Amino acid sequence: MAELGEFSLKELGKSVQVLGHLYPVLVSSDGEVLDGLHRKKVDPKWPEKRIEAKTKYEKCRIRLWANYRRPVSSKEVQQLLTAMAKQLKQMGYPPGQIVKKLAEETPYSVRSIQRLLPSEYKRTYVKTEEKLKPVKKLIRDEEKATNVAITSSDIKVAEEAKPPKAKKSGEPRTPEEALQRFGPISQMGLRELRIFAKLLMDRVRELSEPFADRCPHCGKPLWVMPEVKKIATKAYGV
Repeated sequence: MAELGEFSLKELGKSVQVLGHLYPVLVSSDGEVLDGLHRKKVDPKWPEKRIEAKTKYEKCRIRLWANYRRPVSSKEVQQLLTAMAKQLKQMGYPPGQIVKKLAEETPYSVRSIQRLLPSEYKRTYVKTEEKLKPVKKLIRDEEKATNVAITSSDIKVAEEAKPPKAKKSGEPRTPEEALQRFGPISQMGLRELRIFAKLLMDRVRELSEPFADRCPHCGKPLWVMPEVKKIATKAYGV
């Protein structure tokens, strides 16, 4: 940890004379001092407490907790968090999960960890507008594919009632299931957004199934969407 000045070391020595050894020096199972280097400098016989910590990850975690309430530089905290993130990456954790894991096991918040960690350990976020562009295009393409216009510009009809496509095994089958599996929309990736948008459109079609009717203008049998029926009724007064 950061070096103490001569004055601070003197005050630390005075505290020993007045109060004794208040806090033990924390030492790992392999003999490395994890917390208390300055105390050892003041008094080499300062009492020690052994902590079961063998890996770099465990040692950094103890140092962060032991010094959380002390004045520690952000650079020092960054070094410890980065060392832990490197270990998690080697263990197979993806960038998004690395930050979440560190927030669970250290005294720092997700926001603080995001600010301190190098980009290779953080999930890359895309602006919501950019993420929604392909979804909007997908919706437009779906609308073009499922609707055609007849002679009257006031009526749109479905070409035919097609059976729903079979979903791939393992994919969510409802918007609610997609939200449970993928999380909030703001955290979805492009693939998850496409699946969620498709499920929403399927839900809309389920709630507005086309029905057989005749054109009020020419009497031709048609498949009419419910919301379009209102337009036709208003336009032709039937």
